[in-house]
Amino acid sequence: MSLILVSNRIPITIHSENGNLTGHPSSGGLVSALEPLLKQHGGLWVGSGGTEDTPQIREILERASGDRPYKYVPLFLTGEEQYEFYEGFSNEIIWPLFHDLQSRCNFDPSYWDFYQRVNARFADAVERTSKPGDLI
Repeated sequence: MSLILVSNRIPITIHSENGNLTGHPSSGGLVSALEPLLKQHGGLWVGSGGTEDTPQIREILERASGDRPYKYVPLFLTGEEQYEFYEGFSNEIIWPLFHDLQSRCNFDPSYWDFYQRVNARFADAVERTSKPGDLI
């Protein structure tokens, strides 16, 4: 049985330094809370890579996994997909609804289209990498 975590982003941020791309661990509450589980039990972390797909990006992510007992499964979203899915639907609809701030919701119909499309990509990635009995 493997543990599979799914979040908007994997906990690696890609930076350009002097024309070279590098990956650095991300911080924040979600990473602090969930990374110890993966370190202890192994598994996969599924999420947006935060960038377009290139062989160099895949190599950076592979190196970022290092000798850890878990691997990253990046989804490569376009800038538009990331914006409409996360900044749009997640932050302008879901977040206000779940914080009793319905009057702040921005129900742009295009957000729903992107949310469905990107969620399907997340589901495909989980289905492709999981096995029966995995904890997702």
